[in-house]
Amino acid sequence: MNNLLILRALVVMLLVAVSTSLSAQSSPLVIETDSIDGIVVGVPSDEIITFKASGGVPPYSWSTLDRPPPKGTKLEVATGVLSGAAERPSGDRPYPIRIAVTDSTGTRVAKDLTLEIRPSAGLDNSKVRPWYYWLMFMVPGVVLLAVVIGIARRGGAPGAESPETQA
Repeated sequence: MNNLLILRALVVMLLVAVSTSLSAQSSPLVIETDSIDGIVVGVPSDEIITFKASGGVPPYSWSTLDRPPPKGTKLEVATGVLSGAAERPSGDRPYPIRIAVTDSTGTRVAKDLTLEIRPSAGLDNSKVRPWYYWLMFMVPGVVLLAVVIGIARRGGAPGAESPETQA
């Protein structure tokens, strides 16, 4: 009988301990990230931003709602890291993004943020011509220059009279 009472007391103490630890961990799930620094088009980054959350019951899983991250970037589901090299957005500026976090109990919260995607300060690669493009202008120019130099060295165009023979 005593063993049964001791066993019941241990079970009650274990239940109290478990419920206390669960209530301590079950503060509301919140996304702590309030803003996102701007990113530059075409500049690769291993970590544009790491989204932060608190409360709920870890581990967390991250996602975007309504629209994907900017083209050229990706969101790591397990870590909340947004990385990559953003491409020039075709639409909205700043780029609205709705980030969501889900904890291990399935509780999900979302937050609307904006991401400023700035153009690169460098050359616009869409307007840079490849090296062979310039050959079609350089080759005829070099050939024409060689012909003009050859004519000048001979004293005039072939078949033309020189000023000395005209007199």
